[in-house]
Amino acid sequence: MGRRIPLVFPKLFTHPSKEVSVVTQLVSQISFAIASGQLAPGEHLPSLRALAMQTGLHRNTIAKVYQQLADHGLIEIREGSGAYVRQSAAHDSSTATATIHACLAALRQQGYHAPHIRQLFLGILEWQIQSMNHLHIVVPQADLGIAEVIHHELTTSLPELPPLHITPLEHLAALLPAPITLLTTPYFLPRVQQIAGPTTKILPLEVNPFREELQRIQSLPPHTCLGIVCRSPGVLQAVQGVLEGLRGQDLLVLTALATDTGAITTVAHRAQVIFTDATSHAPTAAIVKQVRGSLKPQIHLCPHYLHPQALDLLRQELRWTGAVEPPAAT
Repeated sequence: MGRRIPLVFPKLFTHPSKEVSVVTQLVSQISFAIASGQLAPGEHLPSLRALAMQTGLHRNTIAKVYQQLADHGLIEIREGSGAYVRQSAAHDSSTATATIHACLAALRQQGYHAPHIRQLFLGILEWQIQSMNHLHIVVPQADLGIAEVIHHELTTSLPELPPLHITPLEHLAALLPAPITLLTTPYFLPRVQQIAGPTTKILPLEVNPFREELQRIQSLPPHTCLGIVCRSPGVLQAVQGVLEGLRGQDLLVLTALATDTGAITTVAHRAQVIFTDATSHAPTAAIVKQVRGSLKPQIHLCPHYLHPQALDLLRQELRWTGAVEPPAAT
């Protein structure tokens, strides 16, 4: 059986597997917890010794997990202090006032006068406003499928949004410098920040923790054949690792890209339960109907990839920049 880790942060599971190493299992689960907001920026992770004792794994194995998370830019390892969830500037506004005063003092010392500072400030503010009229969803070229999922969800949930563009991470540099706003997920945020630099506006979109879906999967009988269909190869890989750690070998998991009809057909033939994202649901249901007829598996739609906070963040930005009118006071 998998070993449950009785920690304050979300429970982790490991299971012996030839296909998925315990390092990959834990990296996937902790990455998911960070991306979905279950682990907050700045949160202190357990020490190598503590997590090794709780999992029964070697301390060197836990060190590899933390190092991979650090390499991905999701945590930072502070010498003598431990590992912490990476603090994104987007989440830390506590020093904003002090920063403004410090900037004003520095500019004054450099000889700038108030009217010139105001001109500079208004220019930057206008840049920010213009940025919200040019929205780009940025993900790696290899995982444009997740950008399509995000695009569908945002345009469906926020019809007031300006036109959304999908831009591969590898092509981002060609758009800069320009007044644009970049939308990405915490999975890709460090790489986007590295290319975009400090002046480009970036809005990290928090990911749905999928608690209800995970509870459903946890309650499935042993040896259930579970199908996962999604447009994103990255999501499929992460789900495979999370479920391997959650259920181990007592659950057969089949995955298929929404663009791979053959793989979906295999899932339709064998799976008893299928989970899909919103963009994959219709083609999956059509193939299931074609190959299974009345002997249909249960198909569960996962309508929200993004956390509701991500939508609220965009609404706030639209109102702040004047792209939409704020709600009337009551």
